[in-house]
Amino acid sequence: MKNLRTLFILASIIIQAQHSRAQCPSNKRQLETAAGYGLINSGSVTGQLNYTSSGFGTPFATARYFMFNRLAFGVYAGFTSENGAVDDYFNPSRRTTLKKKHTTIAVELYYIYAFRKRLEIYTLLGAGQATVTTETTNATNGTTARTESSLKAHYTPVGVRYGGRLGIFAELGLGYKGIINGGISFKFGSPCWWKQ
Repeated sequence: MKNLRTLFILASIIIQAQHSRAQCPSNKRQLETAAGYGLINSGSVTGQLNYTSSGFGTPFATARYFMFNRLAFGVYAGFTSENGAVDDYFNPSRRTTLKKKHTTIAVELYYIYAFRKRLEIYTLLGAGQATVTTETTNATNGTTARTESSLKAHYTPVGVRYGGRLGIFAELGLGYKGIINGGISFKFGSPCWWKQ
């Protein structure tokens, strides 16, 4: 009788474990934070052939909340500092130096296409305000500063995240995050989905 009871309890535990694993992975009501670096963002392209720049990428931070298993709403903050110069080919002494600071705050919608054991394949779309402060120095006008704001967007057709609670990610996209970006992310909440 004891063996039968023990066998019944063991079978119940195994069935319960299998049932709970079937519910995973689940991101619903989870919070995720990420930090990364993007290369060649849209703010660093000026369209001037005689422009040289030392700024190349964008460090950023993101926090997102999963409203549903595959859909999250997030907030993005990124900052870029860029030093450059514009040369006058006809009068080389009229070189203009520029210091630009790009700050972007945006909201993002994040959707996961597919889950695998520790792999997520996703897309995201974001939009927000970018503020650019430009300090210009030249021999004629001295130093002048100008601040401009504009609407910026970002679209990532494909992104990949690998890991459990702590993971790494890489994205291909176009916009304020850069053409290629990557970094690390951390998920809070129930460990169900990342223990598989």
